[in-house]
Amino acid sequence: MKRISAFILLLVILMFCGCSDDNIISSSGKSNSSIADISSDLQSTVSDYDTKNNGVSMSGGFNYSYSETTPIEYNGEDIVMHVRMNISNSTDTDMGVYLNVRGYFLPFSMQEYSDENFKEPLSDESKSEIYHQLNFNRACCEENKNRYFSVKFNPDMFEKGSVVYPDVVCSVNNTYLPEIDGSVNISASNIFGIYPPTLKINCDAKQKYKTCKKYDTKPMMSQNADEYENENVKAEILKKGDESFQYLVKAKKGEPLKLTARVHNVYSEYLKYDTQKTVICVLVNDKPYAVFDGSEYLEIDVEQNTYYTYDFELDSNDLNEMNKVQIYACQLKGTEQNPYNTIAISTPLYVQVEE
Repeated sequence: MKRISAFILLLVILMFCGCSDDNIISSSGKSNSSIADISSDLQSTVSDYDTKNNGVSMSGGFNYSYSETTPIEYNGEDIVMHVRMNISNSTDTDMGVYLNVRGYFLPFSMQEYSDENFKEPLSDESKSEIYHQLNFNRACCEENKNRYFSVKFNPDMFEKGSVVYPDVVCSVNNTYLPEIDGSVNISASNIFGIYPPTLKINCDAKQKYKTCKKYDTKPMMSQNADEYENENVKAEILKKGDESFQYLVKAKKGEPLKLTARVHNVYSEYLKYDTQKTVICVLVNDKPYAVFDGSEYLEIDVEQNTYYTYDFELDSNDLNEMNKVQIYACQLKGTEQNPYNTIAISTPLYVQVEE
C-alpha cells in the first residue's frame, strides 16, 4: 500500500515536472566525491528480458518493471538486470537512478537498448557509479514511449548464503530546487521503487560497508501518534533543536549546518509490532554523505513508541547555493511471508547557503 500510495502521489507530481530537451543518461561521482558536483557521462550490460506483468504502472504517471521473475544467483560474476521504463507526461522529466540493496547504495553501470530484446545498444556502457541521471524528453513523455536499460553490478559485500533484494530506485524530477528566497513546491520530487527480484549469494563476501550503530532514543507519546501510520518506519530530517519540520532552512557560508536525522515506527498503546532492523542514509544533492561517525550508513533496531535520532553537521563550504537533503531508510523484513524490504523517504529539506 505504501508503494501504491507513492505512485498515486506521483501521478500528480509529474504534471508539474520540467527539464531539458533530449533523452540523456549520465552518471555522477561516487559517494565520497564533492556533494556540489554532478558530472555526466553514461553507459551497463544485459541478458534476457522477461516482460511478465511484474511492473507497477499508472496512466499519466511513471511505470517500470524488472525482467527477473525467478531468483538470480550470484557466483562471483557481475549481475545484470533489465528494466523497462516509461513516463506519461506533458513535459520533459528528469530522474535520478540508484541501486539499493539492504539499505546500501551499490555502484552500478547502465546501458540503454533499442527494445526489449536488449540486442541493439543505444549508448555505451557507463562507468560504475553510485548514482545516474536520466532525462526523458517531451516527445518521449507525450508518446508514453518505453525505454530499456540494463543494470550491472557486483554484490560482493553480502554474506554467503544470504538472500537479498536489489532494488532499482528512481527519484523523479530529482533536479528540482526552489528559487533563491522563493517558495518550495513540496510535491516537486519523489523517490520510490518497486518489488525487486530475489538474489541468492553463493560466494564469500570480499568487502563490507562500514555501518554506524550509535544513536539516541526518546519515547514517543500518544500525542505524537498519526492516525494514518502503519507499522512501516518513518524518516525525517530536522534542524537540530527544532522538532517542527521545515521545508527550507538557511545556512551561513563557512559555518556548519546542524541537523538531526530521526526515524520512528508506529505509536500504539494496544498493538505490538516486532522490532524492525533499519538502515538509513543521508542523501545530499542526491548522493550518500558520510554523516554517521565517518560512515554513510546508520543501522537501528527500531521498536514502536520510540524516536531514534542522530545529530550531524554539514560543511556549508561543500554545498551549493541551494541544496536538497533527504533521508533514505530501508526497513529490513526478509521473512518468507514478507520478503520485501520497505523504503521510507523523508520529505526533502532544502538548504540555502548565504555569504
